[in-house]
Amino acid sequence: MRVALASRGMGHLLDRLRAGQVSDPPTPPSPVAPRRLAIPDHDPRNRLLVIDGSLPRPDRDSGSVRMLAILRLMREAGLDVDFLPEDGREEGTDADALRALGVRVLGRSWSSMPASRLLRSAPHAGVLACRYHLARYWFPLLRQHASTTRRILDTVDLHFLREGREAELMNKAALARAARATRRQELEQIARADTTWVVSEVERDLLAELVPGATIEIVSNIHAPRATIPHFAQRHGVLFVGGGRHPPNADAVRWLVSGILPRLGEGKRQAIDVHLVGAGLQEALGGLSLPANVQVHGHVPDLSPLLERCRVGVAPLRFGAGVKGKINQYMSHGLPTVATSLAAEAMHLTDGQDVLLADDESGFAAAIERLHAEGDLWQRLSGHGLANIRRHFSEEAMLPAILRTFPPASTSIR
Repeated sequence: MRVALASRGMGHLLDRLRAGQVSDPPTPPSPVAPRRLAIPDHDPRNRLLVIDGSLPRPDRDSGSVRMLAILRLMREAGLDVDFLPEDGREEGTDADALRALGVRVLGRSWSSMPASRLLRSAPHAGVLACRYHLARYWFPLLRQHASTTRRILDTVDLHFLREGREAELMNKAALARAARATRRQELEQIARADTTWVVSEVERDLLAELVPGATIEIVSNIHAPRATIPHFAQRHGVLFVGGGRHPPNADAVRWLVSGILPRLGEGKRQAIDVHLVGAGLQEALGGLSLPANVQVHGHVPDLSPLLERCRVGVAPLRFGAGVKGKINQYMSHGLPTVATSLAAEAMHLTDGQDVLLADDESGFAAAIERLHAEGDLWQRLSGHGLANIRRHFSEEAMLPAILRTFPPASTSIR
């Protein structure tokens, strides 16, 4: 596919620089259950085109959970949505989930046709390009063939920020050069967009400095808090969620196993079960020796049983960007979290009230022990985490920014 070459090219460059690590998104939070929707008339003023590399796969990555929730909100607002997956896939449960929302999936016959023909044959009031490398291809075509169509860039996270932090942590000049190239390309597309979506205030404020005059909206992760939360006494163990092919997660799980877990107090090292969940984690761990109480699950389609059974969620990320879906996922299930300061960045979390923060191995291990042992602390963090989701990461919190970006000709929220 035409954009696949461009998008995979940068990915392959970074893969080689990382000596074999492949960049995939983290394993996701559970999707919000769809509500019954009314499909509006096909008014061109309400028709949007969303372009992404593939269909959302909410059992695989946090970005897909977010996108599925965004599409649901668009439909409930009376917007008519077409979804173009660049890989052309239009079958299976993922496509069926979009059609159940009333989203039209533009499959192989659309993704294989010349882009100019597609843009002329299906007029849209706005086009949402997911990630900068798709915008690099589509925005010039929109200017040429659909100049009145609004161009929206969904950054998902700021790639140059994540890559730059990785280069700094790893102290690799080649990664730093790649991050600078990404920065130039990403900022160029933000300048060309009519509106850019970011997921946090940190990224919004950074872009306000780097691209003055750009219109920036915050459309962050979207979750629904669980109504029933198993009590502290019904739980045991530690949970890490993250796809091992995503470099921040691969580094985090290696640090957790090699640096943090060995510092748990004598006796607790074997007494606390540790569950590592995510595709590619076994490969990310390589030859690291695992004690008997550490279990690598790989990909788990439904994480609810583990989220309701474990007592502590962990996010030992040392680089990255955006808002961390694993923390949203833990908190939406009432699972208190130990995280690094970077992992909790821009998530409106206060140490000791909403989360326990630690940035060194001994401190992180001590925080795990404390949260696993103290029921009162656990209960406070559990309740505050649920409140954080309701306040900052709910459908109600994100809908205004979506409507400012795509004001429907006739708003009809069901």
